[in-house]
Amino acid sequence: GSPKPAKEAEPAPAAPAKEEAEAETEAPKAAAAPASPAGRPRPQLQRTARSKLIAGFEDGSVKLADVLPAAAASTLARRNEKAEKQATLGRSAAQALQRNRVMNETVATERAYVAYLATLREVFIEPLRAAHILDEQQMRDVFGFVEVIEGINRTVVLEKLEQWAPDGPLTPGDVFDAFTSQAGYLQSYSSYVNNFDDSRTRLAELQESVKPFAEFLEKAQHNPRCGGLTLEAFLIMPVQRLPRYVLLIKELLKATPESNADHAKLARALEVMKGLTASINHKKSEQEQRAMVRLVQSQLAGLTEDLMGVVSRRLVREGVMSLVPDASAPVAFEQHKRQLYLFDDLLVVARAAVDIKGRHRVETVLHMRDVHATTTRSAGTLVLVVVCQAAAEKCFAFVGQSNDDTQDWADEIQRNTQGLKRRMSSFA
Repeated sequence: GSPKPAKEAEPAPAAPAKEEAEAETEAPKAAAAPASPAGRPRPQLQRTARSKLIAGFEDGSVKLADVLPAAAASTLARRNEKAEKQATLGRSAAQALQRNRVMNETVATERAYVAYLATLREVFIEPLRAAHILDEQQMRDVFGFVEVIEGINRTVVLEKLEQWAPDGPLTPGDVFDAFTSQAGYLQSYSSYVNNFDDSRTRLAELQESVKPFAEFLEKAQHNPRCGGLTLEAFLIMPVQRLPRYVLLIKELLKATPESNADHAKLARALEVMKGLTASINHKKSEQEQRAMVRLVQSQLAGLTEDLMGVVSRRLVREGVMSLVPDASAPVAFEQHKRQLYLFDDLLVVARAAVDIKGRHRVETVLHMRDVHATTTRSAGTLVLVVVCQAAAEKCFAFVGQSNDDTQDWADEIQRNTQGLKRRMSSFA
């Protein structure tokens, strides 16, 4: 029952003498391998070779065929070509989906837009005309060409849009090309948008002055078809729709590759719509300038010429400066204050104080073609010196509310004078 003693481990058999000799022979070879030129490259050499290979691919000095067998290179090229085709097909599919999305949005919003214009005509325009509440001139003042716009949008734009289908023969470019080529439509739109501010002003005046009109609007605007919208809300819709067309065409263009034949049509339609928008903005700016000139004229007494007589005249700057009797000895700003109006062709100087009608009394009107402006300093104060060459070298000196203000006036007058001279020379 007592435990047996552990068996002693037997010693490993000794290696044959031949194997020992071979091991001793191989050991020096293994030790010498890293230093042998014919041995495996060191890691640093491997990294250098790899860097050179990458650089060669990047600069084009090394081709795929240089490092791969011909068969392997051909297989890799085919795989790359297949991957590129799949990527192209994926992009094309995504672009087609985007075009369809934009066109579906265009159709839906155009239907709603035309429905609103029909409500404007049927709930407001036709009943007003039938009841003879406003005369024809007053109707034109308020509604302009909105009936023409509604007719073209219904019979041309919406009709074309509803003919479009994702797989149909009519493309988005065909649709937009159809109505951007309508000269009468574009002209009516331009006229309507340009006159919208006047239309809105006239609407407010008639609501105040024509009681039956105010009563009609109160009742019509509660019509369920109006959805709680006022007449003014309906009238502004064509103004808001125009920039929406521009955005929709831009979205379509982004999703249409240049290789697609529709790209040129959409690009042409976009240029037409952008040109129309730019023309409207320019005319609107002109109208605003005319309104500003008219307002200034109403604020002046003793004018010797009609400021509205030049259609293109625009107001550049207005403000208060102090007329200095002696440019070499400027007085305090509060003394001899004058109201100045700088137009692109005139400088009007008037008294800052107003008469009982709230108007400034005009002292002089200088034509910019005869004006030379410069600045000088007196006791640290910057003085604007304006010389009128047509009035026996008559000279005026002004001081602004600060030296910077005086310099700004001098810069504006000089720019104006130079611009006028360039315009006059172009007509010569």
